[in-house]
Amino acid sequence: MLHIPLLRNGRSYRSLDVLRVPHHRTREPVVEISQANVGLIRRDLLDADAVRERLAEIPSAELLRICREAADHFMTTRLPHGDGAQSPEDYVQQVSATHGLPQVMARKNMSKIRTVMAEMTTVLRGLTRNLDLAVLDGGFTRMDGQELSFFPRRNSLGVALPSNSPGVHSLWIPAFALKIPLVVKPGGAEPWTPYRMIQALIRAGAPPDSLGYYPTDHTGAGQILRQCQRGMVFGDANSTKLWANDSRIEVHGPGYSKIVIGRGSVDHWEDYLDVMMTGCDDDLDCRERRTVLHEYFRCVGARARSRNRGSAGGSTGHHPPP
Repeated sequence: MLHIPLLRNGRSYRSLDVLRVPHHRTREPVVEISQANVGLIRRDLLDADAVRERLAEIPSAELLRICREAADHFMTTRLPHGDGAQSPEDYVQQVSATHGLPQVMARKNMSKIRTVMAEMTTVLRGLTRNLDLAVLDGGFTRMDGQELSFFPRRNSLGVALPSNSPGVHSLWIPAFALKIPLVVKPGGAEPWTPYRMIQALIRAGAPPDSLGYYPTDHTGAGQILRQCQRGMVFGDANSTKLWANDSRIEVHGPGYSKIVIGRGSVDHWEDYLDVMMTGCDDDLDCRERRTVLHEYFRCVGARARSRNRGSAGGSTGHHPPP
């Protein structure tokens, strides 16, 4: 059986504690994933300051080169994978097997991640409002006649990832280019993408100790978010509400999309059933479906639901406007 190890500061480590992930349809085991306990995580993260200092010594131009080269490795190269190697086609099939994402969508999201990594210079210019990226090395620059300074407020970014569309992984990768070490907890059903991204970065020349991969349970994920000085968490309402008031943590909870039907159109609400039932993105990132807002017709959602019971793509709910 395939095995995915921990990456403890970039070094492969096989744990005695493992999680077996099944095929989404047959429920047969597909992969065995090493699990990190809280003590191991706590011990490894004690070195965060030293890891950050070593990463900070690398010029930003070199980190951007690594991202560009890693983009091609992620898309085309056979990369280390546990005791063996993983081709791009292996990756697509494995994501589809455990996650249930159609292979065509896995390839589409793979291309999305590659684009973010390859265009990291443009991404950082957007995040920094077009600052000269040399400020990441020197700490000072001038813009519009004003002296500006840059300094990192934290020494690491901990990321508790979902078992969701692989496209979400493009959100955390800019931290590396900003000289912030990463500590990644993958989703249980989608361990493949962050592991492959990390291996692509290492192949391109990234310092391995700046990239941690720690599959773990909820307790271990909480330890990562508490001990890293900045964090990003994905999940449902119950798991993300724990961090809602923690200013260090960027919360990505469920998306409650809304449809607004105006007074002039509400009598013909049936014309919009296709939008109500299928108006999400083309991957699996919109399962919390859906609120219908209108001005006076309070049973649109219930009638749509009863009329389309059994329809694919989720349910329609009704909540009165706030």
